Amino acid sequence: MSHSRIVVVQSSPRNDTLSVTRQVVQKLLEKLAKLSPNDKHILNRECAELPYVDKEFTEKITNPCKHNPNGDKVASKAWTLSWECCEELIQSDIIVIGVPIYNFSIPACLKSWIDLCTVIKRTYSFDESGPLGLLQGKSAFLVVASGGMEIGCAYDFGTRYLRHILTLWGIAHITVIDVSQGQVERALQQIEKITSLVPPTAPMVKAHLPTYNHKPAMIHNSEPNPLNKDGLPSTEPTDMLAVPEE
Repeated sequence: MSHSRIVVVQSSPRNDTLSVTRQVVQKLLEKLAKLSPNDKHILNRECAELPYVDKEFTEKITNPCKHNPNGDKVASKAWTLSWECCEELIQSDIIVIGVPIYNFSIPACLKSWIDLCTVIKRTYSFDESGPLGLLQGKSAFLVVASGGMEIGCAYDFGTRYLRHILTLWGIAHITVIDVSQGQVERALQQIEKITSLVPPTAPMVKAHLPTYNHKPAMIHNSEPNPLNKDGLPSTEPTDMLAVPEE
């Protein structure tokens, strides 16, 4: 990879000195720099600075390309930042997310980032067989820290949810850096074992996505319409998500 564009998403409210995820994310970035020593562009996104979705967002998300906020001086902050966050993902090669586990799941600010980024025709779409991720060919690294909970256990709803969302977006190459129970040294050893930005044994194929009972409804222009009149998904997944293990 001659030029790497990395989006770093931080969701810890703590600073670099106190935050375990921020410290480990920095070590991961140093390792990625060694694997790709050529020109890199790193963009940092602080989730704590993002708004929650608002009324305008829910109205425009059904047809986002029609409501490009560029040049729109009256567009809401949520809708404008949604466009920016989606564009960051579209232009990226690698996504690094710092994830402290709060009450068995992700921080509220990280959920806001996900809501702003999960936009039809921007990060995912639908075809006749179901959901289709639009961010294929990218790699994601999740730096997940918890005080006592084991990462990947039955009640780790945060890591499972993030895998589901990333796969919905089309990202099949997902690596979880385990910083559970304060085991920073173990996480650093895991980082040192990373030998490639994209695992060579993982084929670049369409990500495994949830199975749907029904095909999405089709509108007159033959484009999938996965949203009903209330702006909610018109179909529900029936099977658990399956993604490649590290």
